[in-house]
Amino acid sequence: MNGLQYAYLLPTGRCNLSCPGCYATLEIAGRHSARGELSADALERVVDELLELGVRIFDISGGEPLLYRGLAAICRRIKRQPGAAIWLVTNGALRRHPLRLAPLAGLIDRLLFSIDSAIPEQHDEMRGMAGAFDATLATLRSMDRTQFPVVGINQLLTRQNAAQIALALELAAREKLDRLHVLWPRDVSESGSLLDLLPRWSEMRAVWTVVADWLSSHDLPDAVDIVAPAFLLPEANAFRRNLPVALQKRLSFSFPQLRGLGPFRHSMVVKPYGTLTGDTAFANFPLFECAREGSVRESWEAQSVAWQDRLARRQSELRDTECAGCPRWSACRGGCPAAAFNQSGDWRHRDHSCDIYRSDGLF
Repeated sequence: MNGLQYAYLLPTGRCNLSCPGCYATLEIAGRHSARGELSADALERVVDELLELGVRIFDISGGEPLLYRGLAAICRRIKRQPGAAIWLVTNGALRRHPLRLAPLAGLIDRLLFSIDSAIPEQHDEMRGMAGAFDATLATLRSMDRTQFPVVGINQLLTRQNAAQIALALELAAREKLDRLHVLWPRDVSESGSLLDLLPRWSEMRAVWTVVADWLSSHDLPDAVDIVAPAFLLPEANAFRRNLPVALQKRLSFSFPQLRGLGPFRHSMVVKPYGTLTGDTAFANFPLFECAREGSVRESWEAQSVAWQDRLARRQSELRDTECAGCPRWSACRGGCPAAAFNQSGDWRHRDHSCDIYRSDGLF
C-alpha cells in the first residue's frame, strides 16, 4: 500500500452541463439524481481511511463537485492532516457559483475551471449549454481569488479546439490565472468511441510550439502542463530537452498510464456510490470496479492486486500479438484498457488512439 499516492474523489456524477465527451460516473442513477451517493459522513470515513493509507493528494471532480452538499466538510476533514493537498476541478457555471465556492476558502490548494475553448460559442457547444462560457468567466471574475492560492484552467484538447490554443493562453494571461492544463482526450466517453475527435500529430506538435513560444515571452500563466498519450513520450522528451532551462520549469508533460503503471498501484478512484477503481478513465465502466467489501483497505488489498495481475497479463498478450514489434511498446504497453473496451468491447485488446499517428507516419 506504500505506493498509493493519489486519491481521486468523485463525490457525485451529477452535473449541470451535458458535455458530449463526458465520462462521469452516471451508470446508476443518471446526471440529475443524488440517489445512491455516499453521505458526507460516509465519505469522511473513506477519507480517514485514505489518509491512514498514506494518501496526501486528493483530486476532487465529478460530475460537478459543487453540487455535493457535503463538499466543504470533506475538504475540512482532509486538511486536518498536515501536508494533505486538495485539487478541485469545477465547471464554474452553476447559479451562484461564487457563493458555492465561499465555504471552500482556505481549503483548496489548486482550483481549476474547465474551459474547453476561449471562443464562447465553441465552449458552449463542447459543454452542451448555451451561456456556459459567460457563466464560468463571471465566476472567475467575481469570486474571492485571495482565498485560493492557485487558480487555473483545464482545457480538453480535441481536433475542434487545437488551433485555438493561443486564445486559451491569452485568456489565462488576461484573467491573471496561474496554470493551464491541456488534457489529452482519452477515448472513454459515455457517448461511445470518439476517435475522430483526437488531435492529429501535426496539431499536437503545433500546440506544443505555440505554448512554448507564449511562455518564452509572457509571465502568465506561470505554468502549463500538457497531458499527452504515452506513445508520444519520445517526441515530448525531445521537445522539452530543446527548451531553455527556465522554460522547462514552466512547461511540463505528463502521461496517463505510462508504461502501464499507475492504475491500481499509485492511484485510487472513489466513485459516488462508494465503489473503487484504479484510474479516472475506468470510472464509467463497472467492469473495472473493486466492490466495497468492508473497509477501503480490505477492499483495495483484496482486489487491486488481482487487477494489477490482469493488466500485466493483458500487456504480456499484447506484446506478442497486436502490439508485436511496435516501436512505442516500452512507453505505451497497449494504451488504456478502458479506451480499448470502449472501442471494441474487450479491454484486453489494444487502445486504437495511436492509429492516426501511425497513419501520419510518426512511427
